[in-house]
Amino acid sequence: MSIEGWVALAGILASAWGVVHTIRRNHELSLALQKANFRQQVNLDLFREIRPVISNVISDTSRADTTVRLLPGNISRYWTIRAQTDFEPSPIYERSQQLLDERSQADESLMKLASLLSSHSLAVPAFKTFAQVLHDQMERIRESHSKWFSEMLKWLPVEVVRTLPNGAKYVETHPRHVPSAEDIRRIQELTDEHLERCGDMSGYVYDIGIEAENLLVGTLYGRSKLSRKPLDSRIPVLDSKPETLEMYDQHFEKKQEEHLKRIFSEYDLDKLKLTGKAVENA
Repeated sequence: MSIEGWVALAGILASAWGVVHTIRRNHELSLALQKANFRQQVNLDLFREIRPVISNVISDTSRADTTVRLLPGNISRYWTIRAQTDFEPSPIYERSQQLLDERSQADESLMKLASLLSSHSLAVPAFKTFAQVLHDQMERIRESHSKWFSEMLKWLPVEVVRTLPNGAKYVETHPRHVPSAEDIRRIQELTDEHLERCGDMSGYVYDIGIEAENLLVGTLYGRSKLSRKPLDSRIPVLDSKPETLEMYDQHFEKKQEEHLKRIFSEYDLDKLKLTGKAVENA
């Protein structure tokens, strides 16, 4: 083959390679674009799923927290009016079942949010930490609510169902005994303790809402919302920064280790007791 032939062949091969390379590059770009669009759509769908769940959490926890916040004042006001006037004031409105139902509804909404975050932690790793924070706060709230509720049972009115001669039934509401100044102080103290933990939870739920929007749709719009900035710098804030997630993860790992040590310590103690009894019986 002549030199001109080799030159022509090289040109053809170079052109063919260029076409193949261009087609391959366009294909790779197309796949990357499809993948990015798919991920954006998944993130958008997930955000649409999370947003109403967070709204329900805010609504249900606010309702429960408001009842807790108002009840001490209602108790104090009822007995103050009764002591200073000649007429019987309206009975305290709140009832024990209402307190339990509102707390139960709030916990159910929080559990639903925590479960939703956990189920999507593969897509958004930060969600795993967020779910752990919710579970940890729910445990703290259950503890404070139990003490608070036990105290409230001492002061909520007692309802007794009566039957008239004609068979009709009606409800008599009987107030408890008069609370002392120390009783009122105790009621308010337990209320403040419980509300402080509820406030921490509300802050975390707000943080999760901000972070979910930033992580899932922030890149779609090219901007993000600012994290919460409490006036008191000691109040913890939850965000998706690596150092923040690491701090919480280390906290939960340490807590889990302490829990396991306590379990094994109790197990070993029981084992020693059984061993001692076996020796005594031998």
